[in-house]
Amino acid sequence: MLRTLDLEDLERALGMFHEAVGLDPEFGAAHAALARCYVLHAQGSGGDEHYQLAERSLRRALELDPTDLEARLQGVHVDLHHGNKEQAKATITALRREAAERSDRPPHRGHVVPAGRALRSARPPNTTTCSPSTPATPCSSATTRPAWP
Repeated sequence: MLRTLDLEDLERALGMFHEAVGLDPEFGAAHAALARCYVLHAQGSGGDEHYQLAERSLRRALELDPTDLEARLQGVHVDLHHGNKEQAKATITALRREAAERSDRPPHRGHVVPAGRALRSARPPNTTTCSPSTPATPCSSATTRPAWP
């Protein structure tokens, strides 16, 4: 998985994933990888324009495969950028639940944990977190809606 904020690496990766999408527009994983590159670019120095490009890639990736883990995780970053913390939290919760429900292999927290950390770091100071130990704090059991498209 791409994890660099180096502009040259990101530009090279964007070029390769655009080429892959050009060769096979139905290659959902390439659309999800494009979104990942755009999110990393935006987090580095790209800003809003790259988040918009990430959203476009995410929509296409999830049109092709609504269960794509990478696309759904990148959607969390985009949601956080737009201030949609509740949607980001709902997506993380759904991904964790889905991972735990899979019987073919144990849950892999490696992908969900970094996005969860991003969610926690986006929390404003002095924000109360819903937990069973604080009954006075209302906990929502909101159902998750698809964030994309």
